[in-house]
Amino acid sequence: MRQVSTISMSYDEWLAKRGESIGASESGAILGLNPWKTAVDVWLEKTADKPTSIEDNLNMRLGRDLEPVIQKLFEEETGFKVRRDNKIRIDDEYDFITTNLDGMVIGEKVPVEYKTTSKWDGEIPDYYFAQIQHQMMVTNSSHCYFAVLVLGFNKQFIVEKYNRDDSFIYKMRRELVHFWNENVKMNIPPEATSVEDCKKIYKEVDPESILEADDVIFNMLSEMDKFRHLKNKYDSKYKDMQKDVMVQMGSKESVEYNGISFASWKQSKNSLKFD
Repeated sequence: MRQVSTISMSYDEWLAKRGESIGASESGAILGLNPWKTAVDVWLEKTADKPTSIEDNLNMRLGRDLEPVIQKLFEEETGFKVRRDNKIRIDDEYDFITTNLDGMVIGEKVPVEYKTTSKWDGEIPDYYFAQIQHQMMVTNSSHCYFAVLVLGFNKQFIVEKYNRDDSFIYKMRRELVHFWNENVKMNIPPEATSVEDCKKIYKEVDPESILEADDVIFNMLSEMDKFRHLKNKYDSKYKDMQKDVMVQMGSKESVEYNGISFASWKQSKNSLKFD
């Protein structure tokens, strides 16, 4: 496994290097497992004329700043020692598949991934599962550790061990290679999975161009028109019924039937929202 040190890299250099390959955090989007990012988003980033900068936010800032805290908690919880991994690790077979690790467990020489979240329902999200399997794939590891600091009302620190899933890795690897060779290198967008994807792919319109619809497209448009009218009809009906319930509730906080709450006013700063 080849490695490139990131210690002396500037942010722009790291960003340019990142754009030359598929990292572990991008696998979930390519596989359709990330609810906030799609394969089209990754394709746009990889085919942009210049590297796409990552828009920073408070969650990302907290994630970075809390990494030393999570590392310390992990070491106290497990008795392991962790070495920060200031490297870009490159797949043995494909140089366009890489990973950056939060840390490597000394002795076992396996990855550890740190996360912060507001809640934990006991099961790793699919896109995080893809991320850690990607890390194990590139590092040829048999297992890895997943450390989660929950910052919601019920604060928790959770450590889980995940084994390598060769069946999942085989399928993921095939998808990543196809995405790079057929979409990125050929500059052909992957299949759109949402209206938002279509808007991003077809944002430039050929002036005065016309698509002559066949029967299939015409029937699709007709069905869409029917659903649009139904949506407007039922949206209006729903709002009327919602208003009637609100009037019946008045200033009561919630409405229950046989001990089960069905609707409530939600206080938000100086306004009331109906749930």
